[in-house]
Parts: sequence; structure tokens; C-alpha cells
Amino acid sequence: MPFCWLLVADYPWSEYRWFWVVRWPVLPGLGVLPLVRPLGVETTAGETIAMGLMTLALATIATGLARRSRCWLVGVCSVLAIYGVWMLFASHAVFRA
Repeated sequence: MPFCWLLVADYPWSEYRWFWVVRWPVLPGLGVLPLVRPLGVETTAGETIAMGLMTLALATIATGLARRSRCWLVGVCSVLAIYGVWMLFASHAVFRA
């Protein structure tokens, strides 16, 4: 849900926008880019793979923790909601930059 702005943003449907829409599944891992860019990962494919691995790690850890109990589920969902709001603003800022 944090990336629904891609569909309703007041921005032309250009090749740049489609670039972002295609990478929608890995956008939750966008936060890893400041860590991998200094390591030399600056290609589109490399960044997409790094974001995909981060998204996979987040999903795996969140699922593992949420399965412990109902309290853990509520906590994990709360943390993911906060992370989602942060990613909404961060991804929109990167898109507009």
C-alpha cells in the first residue's frame, strides 16, 4: 500500500514512471541502497537485486516473528506500518529527485 502513489501521482506516464511501477515488488527494500551504493553497486540490475534481497529478508523475518504469538503479530504489524509510512515518503522523494 505505501506505493499506491505511483498509480495516482500527478506525473506523466513516461518511461521513468514505468521503471518504478515495474519494480513495485522490490520497493520495500529501497532502504538498502544507501548501504550498497558505497560498496560499488550502482547498476540498475544490481540495485534491483539488492532491494529484492532486502525485501525477501524483511518478509522472512517479519513472518517468523509474527508467527510466535498474537502479541508478536500486533508488534510486527505496527513496526511494518511505521516502516511503510517511512518508505512512502522516502520513495516519493527519490522518485521526484
